[in-house]
Amino acid sequence: MKSTIRSSGLQRNLLTQSLALVIGMQFAGGLMAQEATKPDANDKKEESKELEAVQVVGSRIKRNAVEGASPVTVITRADIDREGFQTVGDALQTLTQNTTSSFTGDLAVTGFSPNAQVVNLRNLGPGYTLTLINGRRPAQYPQPYNRDNNVVNIKAIPSSMVERIEVLSGGASAIYGSDAVAGVINIVLRENFDGNLVKLTAGTTAHGGGDSLSLEYTGGTQADRWTALYGIQYRNNEGVFASQRYLTADTRNGPLGGGLNTATNQLFTNPALSLIAIRRNNGGGGLTNQNAYYPGQAVCDAFDYTTVTTPTRGTYCGSFTQPGSRSIANDTSSRSGYAYGTFDINDNLKLFGSLTYYASKAQSSSGTEFWGTAGNQFNRTQGNSQTSAYYDPQFGGLIQLQRVFNPFELGGAAAATTNYDEETYDVMVGMNGTIGERFDWEATASHSKYTYTSNRPRLLAQAVQDYFMGPFLGYVTSTGAPSASAGAFPSYALNLARWSTPLTPADYAAISTRVINEGNTGSTTLNFNMTGDLFDLPAGPVGFAGVVEAGRQTVDLRSDPRTDQTRPLDSQTIYNLTSSGATQGTRDRYAVGFELRAPLFSKLTASVAGRYDKYQDITAVDDAITYQMGLEWRPFDSLLLRTSYGTSFRAPDMQLVFAQGAASFSGITDEYACRSGVGLGLMRKVG
Repeated sequence: MKSTIRSSGLQRNLLTQSLALVIGMQFAGGLMAQEATKPDANDKKEESKELEAVQVVGSRIKRNAVEGASPVTVITRADIDREGFQTVGDALQTLTQNTTSSFTGDLAVTGFSPNAQVVNLRNLGPGYTLTLINGRRPAQYPQPYNRDNNVVNIKAIPSSMVERIEVLSGGASAIYGSDAVAGVINIVLRENFDGNLVKLTAGTTAHGGGDSLSLEYTGGTQADRWTALYGIQYRNNEGVFASQRYLTADTRNGPLGGGLNTATNQLFTNPALSLIAIRRNNGGGGLTNQNAYYPGQAVCDAFDYTTVTTPTRGTYCGSFTQPGSRSIANDTSSRSGYAYGTFDINDNLKLFGSLTYYASKAQSSSGTEFWGTAGNQFNRTQGNSQTSAYYDPQFGGLIQLQRVFNPFELGGAAAATTNYDEETYDVMVGMNGTIGERFDWEATASHSKYTYTSNRPRLLAQAVQDYFMGPFLGYVTSTGAPSASAGAFPSYALNLARWSTPLTPADYAAISTRVINEGNTGSTTLNFNMTGDLFDLPAGPVGFAGVVEAGRQTVDLRSDPRTDQTRPLDSQTIYNLTSSGATQGTRDRYAVGFELRAPLFSKLTASVAGRYDKYQDITAVDDAITYQMGLEWRPFDSLLLRTSYGTSFRAPDMQLVFAQGAASFSGITDEYACRSGVGLGLMRKVG
């Protein structure tokens, strides 16, 4: 797809082109008039018209020149309609500055924030890109990105309400405060529309899945002293499974294919270890990669698996197609609404306000579930540390297990589906006016809130262990001798019949549950800014902007209590899933800033900005001072050379500030045990 995004650093944007078109039309019209009639010497000269000053992202100073010291890219309403972008995220993914390999949305449906789309400029991380709506901070996505960072879900911004998207590729904390390190995304919503517009968009894909439907209504009314704009949108996007795309349906369709490496006599792409992973003791106190138990071709056929023999793994059952059962694009249904209105109190005073609402229900699917002794909540040793191996008398040594459950064992793809229920709104009221003939001022108050609920399937640790492992046989050494030492291993006799037989949906229901996580975030902002010309220099007026802000952010995340690793292990403990517990807190922020833009010469302009941010929360961050300087040199009308330097900062993430703890799973190799030979040197799980 050819991108039609216009960069103000390289091309004229829409406003510049419009101005050029108007001037060109006036000039052409003048020539035609001269041809028709001779000019009258008594006619008055046409008065010059002053171009309207505008404000773009990266500066609060309104100016006639669109270009500034910082590079700005603008995606216009025409671009969105022409390219058929369904979401704001779709439009931003076409930017070269944006990194699309973020662990969210369609790119990682089982990640930490799998139903969100984020912006990641310069690949510094989504938390280092500030996302604004009409220049204001919306409520952050309740689920932290990659566990730690708080981000804005741009998928929750209705695409039908967007007038343009402004992208500043550079630090701007001196203008906007925290998070504006890699850049700023300002999504400007519509404010002017007269009439009624109904728009229906439908689409499909060539290989199945991904059907889309969008129904929009936009209306607007204007009168002498007031205007109103309103719109609603319904969108439905069918999910896409990996099996519906050639590259992801079969691992052999990847770059390496299923070819044979003649040097090692192994396939370049081996089947996934599905029914396998029964690793035996190598006799020296460690574990090999050799499969300890091959159930036979009949069992492989029952699971629709392939039998493979390799030098390193031995003979096992595996699958080339099992990864294709997961979804690669969420199934989503959403509804949204937007309203904006203004009222002129008098010629110098105007009231305005807006309301935005978005709600969605979505689904993603991991396709499969897995269980193994290497996961958390497996039996602990007598030293109360978790172990990834157990002693099995049937094999005469230490064993590790891994079992992957197919969708048909779970009861279909829906059984492995995670459901997301989200809702967010943003309300804003404001007033603007003029002071004398030089200054414009604006005061706004806004509040937004985002609520989130996820409902996902998960195995019960004790139930699945009892189903396959049977009763506990006591503690033994790595050779099977009874032991009372702290480093002893639990002993079980694996139920091979159950291990080698597909589950029924009823079996899966008996050993699984649904994990529910909830959360909400909020953002409240009071803002007052003023902009205008301070005084005149020989080369032009000195532009000024000042801002005073006060804001409050709230976070309230509530994880399923059964994922708390500090609670005693019982029948409701969730397998291989942990959380940090509740995360609740409030943070207040106050800020004051200024900007100056001075034409030093007719072709050289300098700018400077500074900002002070004060934070009040439980941290010792306290405050931050940032500044920014820039130069613009126009040796010719068609050439702009610019440079800027500034400082930026990030305030600590709300998730990290107010989390009651930190929980994760990591592997730690016991180097002493490996080298001394007194133990297995296993990678033990810690939480």
